[in-house]
Amino acid sequence: MNLVRLNVPLESHPGARPAARAAICAEPSGRREAYADFLFRTESFEQDVLVAEASRLGVDAAAFERCLSAPATDPRIEPDAAVQREAGMRGPPTTYIGAHRFVGAVSDEVLKDAIDRAARGATDRGVPAWVYLVLVAGIAAAIVVPGRRNSPEASPAR
Repeated sequence: MNLVRLNVPLESHPGARPAARAAICAEPSGRREAYADFLFRTESFEQDVLVAEASRLGVDAAAFERCLSAPATDPRIEPDAAVQREAGMRGPPTTYIGAHRFVGAVSDEVLKDAIDRAARGATDRGVPAWVYLVLVAGIAAAIVVPGRRNSPEASPAR
């Protein structure tokens, strides 16, 4: 299973761009996911709060602050926004689990259930992958076996 988080700050949210920049700045230390979890819990996106959390997670605070103020950080957000636009996502958070799309905040129970169903191969659309493969194999066998019986190569030599 893969988890992909995209930085797509809402223009209408004053803390969104600082949060996206902070997530990017936590990445070199390998703490981006832990930092993103913090960003979903916090209500303050002030620089001192963002730096304090980075430090708490073991990120070098000086390097983190340099990254936050670096002009090169903002252009790293645009590719994520482009992916969002190309995928037709209308607003964050948009979560895909298997074939299901969840837009907006979703309870932990709903997400856990969707993850469990996807892990089992169960979906509300179509059939589970293992059933599909069995059906395809059965259909292929039904076509191939009679065809081989009637082929000239299968006939005894006269």
